[in-house]
Amino acid sequence: MSIVSVKGNSGTPKYKQIVASIEEAVLSGALKKGDKLPSINSIRDKHKLSRDTVLMAFNELKTRGIVQSIAGKGYYLNTEDVNVVQKVFLLFDELNSFKEDLYNSFLDTLGDNVQVDIFFHHFNSDIFSKLIYDNIGAYSYYVIMPANLQNIGHVVEKLPKDNVYILDQTNAELKAYPSIYQNFKKMF
Repeated sequence: MSIVSVKGNSGTPKYKQIVASIEEAVLSGALKKGDKLPSINSIRDKHKLSRDTVLMAFNELKTRGIVQSIAGKGYYLNTEDVNVVQKVFLLFDELNSFKEDLYNSFLDTLGDNVQVDIFFHHFNSDIFSKLIYDNIGAYSYYVIMPANLQNIGHVVEKLPKDNVYILDQTNAELKAYPSIYQNFKKMF
């Protein structure tokens, strides 16, 4: 049984057809969590596509958390929840009542098809760096509360620039990113 089907004249981009095929295979039960997906090269060869087209589809599925890649082994189904359209990486400095209210407000504002994973760096730049490096490319958006950490710009710049938002505090090395913060110096 073929998991992926691509029609040349459907009007839907081919990479989207690959994504839809894998979603349908999950919904029908043909693919279960942990199953290996067909290789990029096998899909490319079978459907006479460019490798980039197949890779674009797999990257979208990876960003949504549906598949994971294991170096040298291939792509595997990570979840059967294909309704998640976007995943948000939310990095706070700590958990307190203010941050809990902020988190709950954040969740209340987002749609049903958005998954938010929250992490804490506890004002430790090593933990901050590890969390960023471990999650590069795994999320649609990155909302980061850097607190007063310094010399982290080189870490944040590894993320897709258009998908990073700075929250609560910022500094000169993060000025290229959209941010929401209160400027106490300019208040008075």
